[in-house]
Amino acid sequence: MTTLRRADAGASPRPSGTIETAADAPVEVVDVAMLLSLEAAQAEGGPDIVVELIDLYFEDTPRRVAAVRRALEEEDVSALRWAAHGLRGSSASLGARRLAALCDELEGLPGEELTRGGAALLTRLVHEFDCVRHFFADERSRRLDPVASQKNPDHPIH
Repeated sequence: MTTLRRADAGASPRPSGTIETAADAPVEVVDVAMLLSLEAAQAEGGPDIVVELIDLYFEDTPRRVAAVRRALEEEDVSALRWAAHGLRGSSASLGARRLAALCDELEGLPGEELTRGGAALLTRLVHEFDCVRHFFADERSRRLDPVASQKNPDHPIH
């Protein structure tokens, strides 16, 4: 089983699970503490639970994003709230808090603002999902290839 750890302050110029914004301020993409708590539930000798959850997230999330897009195009407030709520829950459960917060904004969007505010939020949501997807793809690869993981001791989580 691969073990996660928080990066030491001097090990990386950015905190674990972060990206750099245009203003060079680190922005947390995934809350590593959430992955640590999921890893703690790992059964000894069993398949890597974090990899399995990432795989489910990769399978499910594109459909949920498409449902949000469709609801916005159709200006269907009820469908938007349902889709955003589901995406928020699955994202939050894996520590993708910024993505979950964007879903929360969409979920609370008043009907009269769907056209104007919804498109901008969808653009941000798609961008954030891309960041989360990259983070999870890297984490998944690292967990499935422990040799590659050992080659990069400065990786933010081990």
